[in-house]
Amino acid sequence: MGVGERTAQPKHILRETPPHVSSPHNGRARLARYDLELDSRFESLLGHFPKKPWSKFISSRNAHIANEEAVDFVSKLLRFDHMERLTAQEAQMHPYFAPVRDSVPGKPEVEEEEER
Repeated sequence: MGVGERTAQPKHILRETPPHVSSPHNGRARLARYDLELDSRFESLLGHFPKKPWSKFISSRNAHIANEEAVDFVSKLLRFDHMERLTAQEAQMHPYFAPVRDSVPGKPEVEEEEER
């Protein structure tokens, strides 16, 4: 079974947020937020997975790259809810990339995107 096939199954779409993905919403709250109804056959797939702090994933092997801006950037990219996830333009404007933006001579000005 390929990755696309696996992720398309209802049990992978509708269950609670995996512990490594940042989201304040549980599966039932997401269903309510988007006015969706879950077929009763899938009710047992929803469980409860508490959010783990990102510090749990920082080890001696990755601590040298896990600065505050990097952790914040990854946290904002890995949101289960698509409306909370950074857009490509927002990702480019994240402070994590400031050193890259500041080093480009004659860089074009990028307009700040309005708050969603």
